[in-house]
Amino acid sequence: MHINSYDWWDGEIVAFTQAMGRFAYCKGKPALLGEFSFTPEVVEGTKGSFSGYSAWAFYPLPSEPSLNYLFTASGELTKHGRAFSETAAKVRSGAIQFKRAPDAEVLTVDRTEWLTDIASGVKLYERYVQMSRGGRAVGLRMSGL
Repeated sequence: MHINSYDWWDGEIVAFTQAMGRFAYCKGKPALLGEFSFTPEVVEGTKGSFSGYSAWAFYPLPSEPSLNYLFTASGELTKHGRAFSETAAKVRSGAIQFKRAPDAEVLTVDRTEWLTDIASGVKLYERYVQMSRGGRAVGLRMSGL
């Protein structure tokens, strides 16, 4: 399973990305985080929620700024490229392992409310962020029809 994760509104990119991985969990199906803002903080904060990572932002068009790309348009390694390289070395050495962390707590989501009321989704996310502070692995479960 491939997941894309961006959080533009509150700056809680690690918590949001972790929530996406925990929410999408399906036993026996690895979840790959593929499109996200690659930073060492995101990798460290989500390593118990994903089976692996894939940095999609290789390099920008010559007219674009480098932002979160691994390389500049002229082929120079960016800070994100260096971080990706360092993280890859940690994965190869076994320092970072992709084993799903057990749920410390479970947050139950009413499916109907979540799908029909945008405000409930915002409240759910805010509650998740609070519960997951300090790297706690919070599971998300759906209820209802």
